[in-house]
Amino acid sequence: MNAAATGLVDSYRSALADHAAGRGEAGLSKAYEIGRRALTAGLGVLDMVAIHQEAARSVPHESPEALHAFLVECLSPFEIVHRGVEEANAALRRMNEMLESEARRIAHALHDEAGQLLVSVYIALENVARRLPRESRPELVEVRDRVDQVEERLRHLSHELRPTILDHLGLIPALRFLAEGVSSRSELKVRVEGRLPKRLETRTETLLYRVVQEALADVVRSGKARCVTVSVEHREDLVQCTVEDDGAALEGSTQSDPRAPGLVVIHERVRALGGAVRVEPAKYKGTALTVSVPFKEV
Repeated sequence: MNAAATGLVDSYRSALADHAAGRGEAGLSKAYEIGRRALTAGLGVLDMVAIHQEAARSVPHESPEALHAFLVECLSPFEIVHRGVEEANAALRRMNEMLESEARRIAHALHDEAGQLLVSVYIALENVARRLPRESRPELVEVRDRVDQVEERLRHLSHELRPTILDHLGLIPALRFLAEGVSSRSELKVRVEGRLPKRLETRTETLLYRVVQEALADVVRSGKARCVTVSVEHREDLVQCTVEDDGAALEGSTQSDPRAPGLVVIHERVRALGGAVRVEPAKYKGTALTVSVPFKEV
């Protein structure tokens, strides 16, 4: 039993004795207040059960049910907080789903609408080229090259906002496509390994893709790594994704580290789906970020 729990034992024992003596609501009110104090002190449900068992040994009583009712009332603040966390997670899930829906809409607009406009630009350039003197046409070649660059950039933006490969082929191919894009735009070498027995539900695939995307962006921002390995595996009822780099070690979301804001986003996204995040030093060098979420297939 830790120091905070030990300090509550006397208060708990006194309030429990009052309740056992038949003082009714007054004792239950004290139980609720003790529960609130326990939450503030950072204690958990198991700590409160231990305190209850310790106090109950020295409190005379005729009805075990009365002592049980006291413990239940003491745990009421924990239930309220738990319900609040569940509601917050549900709100986060809805918000993430809305953001993904908007990202999908923008991605399709970039791919389809902007693509159609660029086609019309290409046609217009061809018409202009046919009317220009031959010696002036090289200038149009440079213009066409610029349009080609715009088209390529829009295509990458579209895929990064909502990769169609994620919808069509699943998580692993989408991560490999992401890795190729990051490697081509930076000096970072990214390797993706692993396999999944079946397709995951859409929101789980989207979550893991976004986690890896954010983690790779953080590694690029830190500028201290040269290689990153992304591994995905199925373990019983969980799917586990690890992003391991060979840069500077990071234990937790240290505020001074450029990766800290990204880690906050990752924690929020994963928590919304009932998953867990672990950040620890990599096996040889650097940092390993591991995300575990429930395995839910399509």
